[in-house]
Amino acid sequence: MDEEEMRSRVAEWRKEVVMFATDQLHQHQPRGDYRELLELTIIFLGGQPPKGVRFRYPGTIHRARWMSRAIYTLKMVIFQEQYPMDQRLGPSRRQTRSETTWNHLEVAIFIVQVYMKYWFQAPSMSAPRNDLHLLKVLEDFPSKEISTAATTVFSGHLRYLSETLVGFAFFDDQVTLEVKRKMVKNLKDKPGSKDAPKQIHPVSRPQNMDLSGFVTTSTKRFFNILHVNEDFLQKDPLEWAADEKYQHSLDLVKSVRVINDLAERGVVLMTEFNASLTKSEEQKQFLLQVVEAHRKKYSAPTKAAALNN
Repeated sequence: MDEEEMRSRVAEWRKEVVMFATDQLHQHQPRGDYRELLELTIIFLGGQPPKGVRFRYPGTIHRARWMSRAIYTLKMVIFQEQYPMDQRLGPSRRQTRSETTWNHLEVAIFIVQVYMKYWFQAPSMSAPRNDLHLLKVLEDFPSKEISTAATTVFSGHLRYLSETLVGFAFFDDQVTLEVKRKMVKNLKDKPGSKDAPKQIHPVSRPQNMDLSGFVTTSTKRFFNILHVNEDFLQKDPLEWAADEKYQHSLDLVKSVRVINDLAERGVVLMTEFNASLTKSEEQKQFLLQVVEAHRKKYSAPTKAAALNN
């Protein structure tokens, strides 16, 4: 990096991020683009991935996956000498080369410092703690334009800071004993909503909050849904680790998949496919009836079943 300001910013956390990305590469990754983002992060920060420095051919971009845009942003910054980004804009939007490079560099810094780490930590049961910590990191991010935009987007995905799903935090060993004691108190005393809210309200001033602020009496729904024994809550959090019932509940909670990326992408694809067929609500209803009739007629989606019918 030529910019001294960027070099000094990156130096503070560069080693930590490279170690995190390298550790993730040694674990199973279900998709090739996951590995590619991790490798590009290490290369961007001047390191070398376990399998060496390599670059993949560009692939398709889908609106449902911001990761592809993250990958191409890193590539454009890495290859900025070979890719004159200012020439890709129309005359009315064209900026100087330094301005264009700086804007992309700011986004690249956000990707490797913030987005990458929290994306790969998302499937863990530490989701409530990670979500709150993400909001705090975003609030302190140097680029206020990126900070505001990212906070707005992520605020629509804070389901694990809801009254119910914040229950995962009771089993997070990174949550302090002090916070857990306040969580237990709020679980007994702080009134909650009777029904699960349909929308999670944005969190204001996250720096002044801890996870206990999201726990209410309604958090008991978490224990009821998973059939988790609550007896350990009668003890001090310091004693939970030695409690047999807590350990049994911990194993149960650990088995829960916190997110389902495949399902989320499937919903988006089906929604877009449905919208591409027709914009008429009446025709959509007819289409659903045709699909239902087809499924009744052909119980198994195989050629053999079709020939038998």
